[in-house]
Amino acid sequence: MTPMRPPAPESSAPLTRAVGLPGACALGLGAMLGTGVFVAPALAAGQVDRPWKLHAAVLAAGGLAACNATSSARLAAHHPVAGGAYAQALHLLPRPVAAPVALCAGWLFLAAKSLSAATAMLALSAALIALLSPDAAWAVRPLAVGGALGCTILVLEGLRRTARVNALLVAGVLAVLVGFIVRAFGHAAAAPVHPPAGDRLGFAAAAALVFVAYTGYGRLATLAEEVRRPTRTLPLAIGLTLLTTAALYLAVTAAALHLAGLHGLARAGRNAGNPLLAIAPDTATAWALGAAAALALIGVTVNLVLGLSRVALAMARHRHLPA
Repeated sequence: MTPMRPPAPESSAPLTRAVGLPGACALGLGAMLGTGVFVAPALAAGQVDRPWKLHAAVLAAGGLAACNATSSARLAAHHPVAGGAYAQALHLLPRPVAAPVALCAGWLFLAAKSLSAATAMLALSAALIALLSPDAAWAVRPLAVGGALGCTILVLEGLRRTARVNALLVAGVLAVLVGFIVRAFGHAAAAPVHPPAGDRLGFAAAAALVFVAYTGYGRLATLAEEVRRPTRTLPLAIGLTLLTTAALYLAVTAAALHLAGLHGLARAGRNAGNPLLAIAPDTATAWALGAAAALALIGVTVNLVLGLSRVALAMARHRHLPA
Protein backbone atom coordinates (compact mmCIF):
# COMPACT_ATOMS: atom_id res chain seq x y z
CA MET A 1 0.00 0.00 0.00
CA THR A 2 1.31 3.42 -0.95
CA PRO A 3 1.61 5.61 2.12
CA MET A 4 -0.69 8.63 2.15
CA ARG A 5 0.89 12.02 1.82
CA PRO A 6 0.14 14.51 4.58
CA PRO A 7 -2.52 17.03 3.64
CA ALA A 8 -1.36 20.32 2.18
CA PRO A 9 -1.38 23.22 4.60
CA GLU A 10 -4.19 24.84 2.64
CA SER A 11 -6.48 21.91 3.52
CA SER A 12 -6.38 22.75 7.24
CA ALA A 13 -9.77 23.67 8.61
CA PRO A 14 -10.09 27.47 8.70
CA LEU A 15 -10.77 29.20 11.99
CA THR A 16 -14.21 30.69 12.60
CA ARG A 17 -14.58 34.39 11.83
CA ALA A 18 -16.06 35.31 15.19
CA VAL A 19 -14.91 38.90 15.80
CA GLY A 20 -16.40 42.08 14.34
CA LEU A 21 -15.14 45.65 14.43
CA PRO A 22 -15.93 46.38 18.13
CA GLY A 23 -14.28 43.15 19.29
CA ALA A 24 -11.24 43.76 17.06
CA CYS A 25 -10.85 47.29 18.45
CA ALA A 26 -11.08 45.95 22.01
CA LEU A 27 -8.44 43.31 21.24
CA GLY A 28 -6.17 45.99 19.77
CA LEU A 29 -6.60 48.19 22.82
CA GLY A 30 -5.98 45.23 25.10
CA ALA A 31 -2.67 44.62 23.35
CA MET A 32 -1.62 48.30 23.44
CA LEU A 33 -2.88 49.50 26.82
CA GLY A 34 -0.29 47.66 28.86
CA THR A 35 2.10 49.06 31.40
CA GLY A 36 3.47 51.47 28.79
CA VAL A 37 0.80 54.07 29.50
CA PHE A 38 1.71 53.97 33.20
CA VAL A 39 5.49 54.13 32.70
CA ALA A 40 6.56 55.47 29.28
CA PRO A 41 5.59 59.17 29.72
CA ALA A 42 7.59 59.39 32.95
CA LEU A 43 10.63 57.68 31.42
CA ALA A 44 10.45 59.96 28.39
CA ALA A 45 10.14 63.03 30.64
CA GLY A 46 13.66 62.38 31.87
CA GLN A 47 15.02 62.81 28.34
CA VAL A 48 13.66 66.27 27.47
CA ASP A 49 13.94 69.77 28.96
CA ARG A 50 10.54 71.23 28.05
CA PRO A 51 6.99 69.89 28.48
CA TRP A 52 6.09 70.61 24.84
CA LYS A 53 8.93 68.33 23.74
CA LEU A 54 7.37 65.49 25.73
CA HIS A 55 4.03 66.03 23.99
CA ALA A 56 5.83 66.17 20.65
CA ALA A 57 7.60 62.89 21.45
CA VAL A 58 4.26 61.21 22.15
CA LEU A 59 2.93 62.49 18.80
CA ALA A 60 6.09 61.49 16.91
CA ALA A 61 6.00 57.98 18.37
CA GLY A 62 2.33 57.72 17.40
CA GLY A 63 3.14 58.83 13.84
CA LEU A 64 5.88 56.25 13.54
CA ALA A 65 3.58 53.58 14.93
CA ALA A 66 0.91 54.66 12.42
CA CYS A 67 3.29 53.99 9.51
CA ASN A 68 4.05 50.52 10.84
CA ALA A 69 0.41 49.85 11.71
CA THR A 70 -0.77 50.86 8.22
CA SER A 71 1.62 48.34 6.69
CA SER A 72 0.42 45.64 9.09
CA ALA A 73 -3.22 46.44 8.29
CA ARG A 74 -2.71 46.29 4.51
CA LEU A 75 -0.77 43.03 4.70
CA ALA A 76 -3.31 41.41 7.01
CA ALA A 77 -6.23 42.54 4.82
CA HIS A 78 -4.46 41.23 1.71
CA HIS A 79 -3.75 37.82 3.28
CA PRO A 80 -6.21 37.37 6.20
CA VAL A 81 -5.02 34.10 7.75
CA ALA A 82 -3.62 33.25 11.17
CA GLY A 83 0.08 33.77 11.69
CA GLY A 84 0.87 37.43 11.05
CA ALA A 85 4.29 38.09 9.55
CA TYR A 86 5.10 34.35 9.39
CA ALA A 87 2.12 33.58 7.14
CA GLN A 88 2.55 36.77 5.11
CA ALA A 89 6.19 35.95 4.37
CA LEU A 90 5.27 32.48 3.12
CA HIS A 91 2.53 33.89 0.91
CA LEU A 92 4.17 37.02 -0.50
CA LEU A 93 7.93 36.45 -0.76
CA PRO A 94 9.66 34.61 -3.64
CA ARG A 95 9.81 30.86 -3.08
CA PRO A 96 13.62 30.57 -2.50
CA VAL A 97 13.54 32.97 0.46
CA ALA A 98 9.98 32.59 1.71
CA ALA A 99 10.52 29.64 4.03
CA PRO A 100 13.77 30.86 5.70
CA VAL A 101 12.38 34.37 6.27
CA ALA A 102 9.06 33.01 7.54
CA LEU A 103 10.82 30.61 9.91
CA CYS A 104 12.94 33.44 11.26
CA ALA A 105 9.85 35.63 11.76
CA GLY A 106 7.88 32.81 13.37
CA TRP A 107 10.52 31.66 15.82
CA LEU A 108 11.53 35.19 16.79
CA PHE A 109 7.86 35.99 17.45
CA LEU A 110 7.43 32.89 19.61
CA ALA A 111 10.58 33.62 21.59
CA ALA A 112 10.02 37.35 22.05
CA LYS A 113 6.34 37.17 22.96
CA SER A 114 6.87 34.24 25.33
CA LEU A 115 9.46 36.34 27.16
CA SER A 116 7.08 39.31 27.17
CA ALA A 117 4.26 37.23 28.64
CA ALA A 118 6.58 35.79 31.30
CA THR A 119 7.81 39.27 32.19
CA ALA A 120 4.25 40.61 32.51
CA MET A 121 3.21 37.79 34.82
CA LEU A 122 6.38 38.11 36.93
CA ALA A 123 5.76 41.85 37.30
CA LEU A 124 2.16 41.27 38.34
CA SER A 125 2.97 38.51 40.82
CA ALA A 126 5.87 40.50 42.32
CA ALA A 127 3.56 43.50 42.84
CA LEU A 128 0.87 41.35 44.45
CA ILE A 129 3.32 39.62 46.77
CA ALA A 130 4.88 42.95 47.78
CA LEU A 131 1.42 44.30 48.59
CA LEU A 132 -0.10 41.30 50.34
CA SER A 133 2.79 39.36 51.85
CA PRO A 134 6.25 40.95 51.51
CA ASP A 135 7.92 38.03 53.32
CA ALA A 136 6.72 35.48 50.74
CA ALA A 137 9.12 36.37 47.93
CA TRP A 138 9.48 32.65 47.16
CA ALA A 139 5.91 32.67 45.82
CA VAL A 140 6.56 35.16 43.00
CA ARG A 141 7.50 32.58 40.36
CA PRO A 142 4.82 29.99 41.23
CA LEU A 143 2.19 32.73 41.18
CA ALA A 144 3.49 33.96 37.80
CA VAL A 145 3.31 30.43 36.37
CA GLY A 146 -0.24 30.08 37.70
CA GLY A 147 -1.23 33.40 36.12
CA ALA A 148 0.22 32.39 32.76
CA LEU A 149 -1.65 29.05 32.91
CA GLY A 150 -4.86 30.89 33.78
CA CYS A 151 -4.49 33.15 30.74
CA THR A 152 -3.79 30.09 28.57
CA ILE A 153 -6.90 28.30 29.84
CA LEU A 154 -8.95 31.38 29.01
CA VAL A 155 -7.58 31.42 25.46
CA LEU A 156 -8.42 27.72 25.11
CA GLU A 157 -12.08 28.65 25.64
CA GLY A 158 -12.08 30.28 22.20
CA LEU A 159 -11.71 33.74 20.77
CA ARG A 160 -15.30 34.85 21.33
CA ARG A 161 -15.17 34.30 25.09
CA THR A 162 -11.61 35.62 25.31
CA ALA A 163 -12.68 38.77 23.47
CA ARG A 164 -15.46 39.36 26.01
CA VAL A 165 -13.07 39.06 28.95
CA ASN A 166 -10.57 41.27 27.15
CA ALA A 167 -13.26 43.92 26.61
CA LEU A 168 -14.00 43.96 30.35
CA LEU A 169 -10.29 44.35 31.17
CA VAL A 170 -9.93 47.19 28.65
CA ALA A 171 -13.04 48.92 30.01
CA GLY A 172 -11.61 48.78 33.54
CA VAL A 173 -8.26 50.24 32.48
CA LEU A 174 -9.90 52.98 30.41
CA ALA A 175 -12.26 53.94 33.25
CA VAL A 176 -9.39 54.33 35.72
CA LEU A 177 -7.21 56.32 33.30
CA VAL A 178 -10.08 58.68 32.45
CA GLY A 179 -10.75 59.07 36.18
CA PHE A 180 -7.06 59.87 36.75
CA ILE A 181 -7.14 62.52 34.03
CA VAL A 182 -10.26 64.15 35.50
CA ARG A 183 -8.87 64.06 39.05
CA ALA A 184 -5.51 65.44 37.92
CA PHE A 185 -7.00 68.51 36.27
CA GLY A 186 -9.13 69.08 39.34
CA HIS A 187 -5.97 69.86 41.32
CA ALA A 188 -3.73 72.91 41.14
CA ALA A 189 -0.98 72.77 38.54
CA ALA A 190 2.55 72.01 39.67
CA ALA A 191 5.14 74.78 39.60
CA PRO A 192 7.02 74.83 36.27
CA VAL A 193 10.42 73.58 37.46
CA HIS A 194 12.57 72.10 34.69
CA PRO A 195 14.72 69.04 35.41
CA PRO A 196 18.51 69.42 35.59
CA ALA A 197 20.52 68.53 32.48
CA GLY A 198 21.72 65.19 33.89
CA ASP A 199 22.27 62.49 31.27
CA ARG A 200 19.31 63.32 28.99
CA LEU A 201 19.54 61.83 25.51
CA GLY A 202 17.01 64.18 23.91
CA PHE A 203 13.86 64.16 21.85
CA ALA A 204 14.70 61.06 19.78
CA ALA A 205 15.27 58.98 22.91
CA ALA A 206 11.99 60.21 24.40
CA ALA A 207 10.09 59.29 21.22
CA ALA A 208 11.75 55.86 21.18
CA LEU A 209 10.71 55.19 24.77
CA VAL A 210 7.10 56.17 24.04
CA PHE A 211 7.05 54.16 20.78
CA VAL A 212 7.52 50.96 22.78
CA ALA A 213 4.24 51.74 24.55
CA TYR A 214 2.39 51.79 21.20
CA THR A 215 3.44 48.30 20.11
CA GLY A 216 0.62 45.77 20.08
CA TYR A 217 -1.31 46.82 16.98
CA GLY A 218 0.33 43.91 15.14
CA ARG A 219 -1.60 41.46 17.32
CA LEU A 220 -4.65 41.87 15.11
CA ALA A 221 -2.63 40.68 12.12
CA THR A 222 -2.01 37.34 13.85
CA LEU A 223 -5.78 36.98 14.40
CA ALA A 224 -6.75 37.98 10.83
CA GLU A 225 -8.35 34.60 10.10
CA GLU A 226 -10.91 35.10 12.88
CA VAL A 227 -12.04 38.63 11.99
CA ARG A 228 -15.26 39.13 10.01
CA ARG A 229 -14.91 41.06 6.73
CA PRO A 230 -11.14 41.37 7.25
CA THR A 231 -10.43 43.63 4.26
CA ARG A 232 -12.64 46.30 5.87
CA THR A 233 -12.43 45.45 9.56
CA LEU A 234 -8.66 45.10 10.01
CA PRO A 235 -7.59 48.51 8.63
CA LEU A 236 -10.45 50.23 10.50
CA ALA A 237 -9.72 48.42 13.77
CA ILE A 238 -5.99 49.09 13.66
CA GLY A 239 -6.53 52.74 12.75
CA LEU A 240 -9.18 53.35 15.42
CA THR A 241 -7.10 51.54 18.04
CA LEU A 242 -4.04 53.61 17.28
CA LEU A 243 -5.95 56.91 17.29
CA THR A 244 -7.63 56.06 20.61
CA THR A 245 -4.32 55.03 22.17
CA ALA A 246 -2.52 58.16 20.95
CA ALA A 247 -5.28 60.42 22.31
CA LEU A 248 -5.21 58.61 25.65
CA TYR A 249 -1.40 58.81 25.90
CA LEU A 250 -1.49 62.54 25.17
CA ALA A 251 -4.19 63.10 27.79
CA VAL A 252 -2.41 60.99 30.43
CA THR A 253 0.86 62.82 29.71
CA ALA A 254 -0.85 66.21 30.02
CA ALA A 255 -2.50 65.16 33.30
CA ALA A 256 0.78 63.86 34.71
CA LEU A 257 2.60 67.07 33.76
CA HIS A 258 -0.20 69.12 35.34
CA LEU A 259 0.15 67.19 38.61
CA ALA A 260 3.90 66.84 38.92
CA GLY A 261 5.56 69.06 36.33
CA LEU A 262 8.34 67.82 34.07
CA HIS A 263 10.87 67.54 36.90
CA GLY A 264 8.50 65.67 39.21
CA LEU A 265 7.37 63.30 36.46
CA ALA A 266 10.98 62.55 35.46
CA ARG A 267 11.88 61.90 39.11
CA ALA A 268 8.93 59.50 39.44
CA GLY A 269 10.11 57.69 36.32
CA ARG A 270 13.53 57.17 37.87
CA ASN A 271 12.38 56.12 41.34
CA ALA A 272 8.98 54.40 41.03
CA GLY A 273 7.88 51.18 39.41
CA ASN A 274 4.52 52.78 38.58
CA PRO A 275 5.19 56.52 38.13
CA LEU A 276 1.51 57.46 37.77
CA LEU A 277 0.75 55.84 41.10
CA ALA A 278 3.64 57.78 42.68
CA ILE A 279 2.21 61.14 41.55
CA ALA A 280 -1.47 60.28 42.14
CA PRO A 281 -3.37 63.17 43.77
CA ASP A 282 -4.93 61.01 46.51
CA THR A 283 -4.86 57.51 47.98
CA ALA A 284 -8.04 56.32 46.24
CA THR A 285 -6.66 57.27 42.82
CA ALA A 286 -3.36 55.56 43.65
CA TRP A 287 -5.14 52.33 44.56
CA ALA A 288 -7.24 52.54 41.39
CA LEU A 289 -4.12 53.05 39.24
CA GLY A 290 -2.49 50.03 40.88
CA ALA A 291 -5.55 47.90 40.10
CA ALA A 292 -5.65 49.21 36.53
CA ALA A 293 -1.98 48.34 36.03
CA ALA A 294 -2.75 44.79 37.21
CA LEU A 295 -5.69 44.53 34.79
CA ALA A 296 -3.47 45.86 31.99
CA LEU A 297 -0.82 43.21 32.70
CA ILE A 298 -3.46 40.46 32.59
CA GLY A 299 -4.92 41.86 29.36
CA VAL A 300 -1.52 42.08 27.69
CA THR A 301 -0.69 38.50 28.69
CA VAL A 302 -4.01 37.23 27.30
CA ASN A 303 -3.30 39.03 24.02
CA LEU A 304 0.23 37.66 23.90
CA VAL A 305 -1.00 34.09 24.41
CA LEU A 306 -3.59 34.64 21.67
CA GLY A 307 -0.87 35.74 19.27
CA LEU A 308 1.47 32.93 20.29
CA SER A 309 -1.20 30.29 19.74
CA ARG A 310 -2.12 31.58 16.27
CA VAL A 311 1.48 31.81 15.08
CA ALA A 312 2.12 28.30 16.43
CA LEU A 313 -0.98 27.08 14.56
CA ALA A 314 0.24 28.65 11.31
CA MET A 315 3.67 27.07 11.71
CA ALA A 316 2.09 23.69 12.44
CA ARG A 317 -0.03 23.93 9.29
CA HIS A 318 3.15 24.28 7.24
CA ARG A 319 4.97 21.52 9.17
CA HIS A 320 7.40 23.97 10.78
CA LEU A 321 6.04 22.75 14.12
CA PRO A 322 4.49 19.33 14.87
CA ALA A 323 1.11 19.14 13.09
